[in-house]
Amino acid sequence: MKKMTAFCLALGMMASLLAGCSQGAASSSASTSAATESTATAEESTGAITSTELNIVYSGTPEVHEKEYLMNDYFKGFEEEYGVTVNVDFVPQADAITKVQTEQETGNIVSDILYVDTANMAPYINGGWMEDICLFSKDTFQG
Repeated sequence: MKKMTAFCLALGMMASLLAGCSQGAASSSASTSAATESTATAEESTGAITSTELNIVYSGTPEVHEKEYLMNDYFKGFEEEYGVTVNVDFVPQADAITKVQTEQETGNIVSDILYVDTANMAPYINGGWMEDICLFSKDTFQG
């Protein structure tokens, strides 16, 4: 189960990067050096993703050892491999729903990935706010 959760998180992160969920944060991160500016300008002109941060809302309260694994092993490895910073907001389920609602209502979408109980997510799924990652993972778990 942990491997499946880890895979889904990684897949969600990659899908999020590919889908460009954080297009708003891209322009602010491209001013640190001439090389970065040049790269960012080239990426922006081609429509490539330029954000270096990935914001995850993780609902529920994982056990301490699970949280430590996610933060110290899993996300650190992802950050090193893909050159991004992973920000994780561990929140109770009710707060995750409120966070999504607020982002939708204000148009200020900052969460790239949601790891939540799907019971309350039907309005967001049906409203086109969620991406089905099955297309990205269909070949991964075939026997």
